[in-house]
Amino acid sequence: MNSMTQPQIQTLLAKHLHSALEEREQFRVAQPPQPLSEVDGEVLALDYLLRDTQTLLATCDYTRVASIVRNFLDEGGIRLDPTSPEFRAACREYLKIDTQHLRIERQRTVGDYSGDQTLPVAPPQSSLASTPTSTDKKLSELVDDYIAEARSNWSAKTEHSFKASFNVMLEVIGDMPSATFGFAAARQYKTALMKLPANRSKMRGLQGLSVEQLISGDYGPTLAVKTVNQHLSLMSQFNDWGVRQGYFDKSYAQGLLLKGTKSDKEQREVFSQADLSKIFNSETYQKRAFRESYQFWLPLLGLFTGARIEELCSLHCEDIVEEEGVLCLSINEQHDKKLKTKSAVRLIPLHPKLIELGFLDFVNHRRQRNNTRLFMELAKLRDGYSQTASKWFGRFKRRCGITEETRVFHSFRHGFATQLGNLLTPLPVTLQLMGHERGKSESEQRYMKDLPAGVVFPHLVALDFGIDLTHPKDKWLELPGCAVIRQKSK
Repeated sequence: MNSMTQPQIQTLLAKHLHSALEEREQFRVAQPPQPLSEVDGEVLALDYLLRDTQTLLATCDYTRVASIVRNFLDEGGIRLDPTSPEFRAACREYLKIDTQHLRIERQRTVGDYSGDQTLPVAPPQSSLASTPTSTDKKLSELVDDYIAEARSNWSAKTEHSFKASFNVMLEVIGDMPSATFGFAAARQYKTALMKLPANRSKMRGLQGLSVEQLISGDYGPTLAVKTVNQHLSLMSQFNDWGVRQGYFDKSYAQGLLLKGTKSDKEQREVFSQADLSKIFNSETYQKRAFRESYQFWLPLLGLFTGARIEELCSLHCEDIVEEEGVLCLSINEQHDKKLKTKSAVRLIPLHPKLIELGFLDFVNHRRQRNNTRLFMELAKLRDGYSQTASKWFGRFKRRCGITEETRVFHSFRHGFATQLGNLLTPLPVTLQLMGHERGKSESEQRYMKDLPAGVVFPHLVALDFGIDLTHPKDKWLELPGCAVIRQKSK
């Protein structure tokens, strides 16, 4: 490794370590008192991760961190041949700093700060080449830059709605230079949103009115609290991105969200045990009276995996994998899939009940027919593969006698999370299964690797929703498109 590259890598690693520790500490400051059971769960997870990282160092195995290190170096403008000794040395340095980070975090988790004097000091920032960032761009230019950078993670629907939201923001506060944007502009935007009429683009006579005219007149119901918060959240994301890029000196849009009439938990209720019984013990389920196979499997997968409906609808046959003897769903961004966040990439062990009901046989059936996707009957529309399935489930649950608008397919996910909480599942396991951020900062997430499936599996097996699912295993063969296998097996 040449003399220039070594200090650069050490600087990057030290900087990210300090950032991760500092941001985690800020998170602790804001946390309410935690039960000891949650602390014990975090310690358990950190112990495993530490042993795992030390094993990689001891065995000189860099395969599991190679992609992380490659991305890490790319961010720092460092290019190394992945087959070179220099790259292997960089991987080893990464594992060393990862080990140090895990040790410190474990100490801090149990309240022990005695070893903090041994923290490495980041080399001077001047050792890294830096390019001055121009801050004289107008907001509209920054919005274009932000969209260009982020659109790869958005669906067509999301991009359309976000562009419309940014247009509202620019219309309200004006296309000011980035250096002018501050608290006053953020408050002005919030005040205007609270007064804007709902469906302004659809109401006759409102299309040609300016924002000033709209907020000063009485044009019926104003934007819902949820809609206002969606606009403000997007502005906050844009603001934070601008801080990272050097265009804004701080986040001006934090803390502006309105308190809704319902909490996030109340917006979508969990299915009660009676609801689940209505669904899975319905005549439709008992007789397999479905037009498509996804209609049978999606509710079961939602119940036992907690995955989002788009994650399930876009599954490929190759996404059913085995890790260390545990069968799992691989939620990933391969092919044309779109996940809600980067944190959504994860492995979810298959609950034994799914296997008992014949899910693996169904997967093998699809593979035998050379199907690439698990639910080939679902076409990709503007909102992804789940649009048709979501509408179907809305009709199906009403036929089952569940008419509440707050109980939707996503209620399976809420129920899954609730069950994990009731079982006092360790927080790292819960975050991983749900596909939530494993840390509170990008640098922290880089160091906190996922727990292996073998560690997560016992917690998932403990889930019990208290409903009768003793359907005969081979009944899945009666689903549309599966009869050919039944005939061959006779």
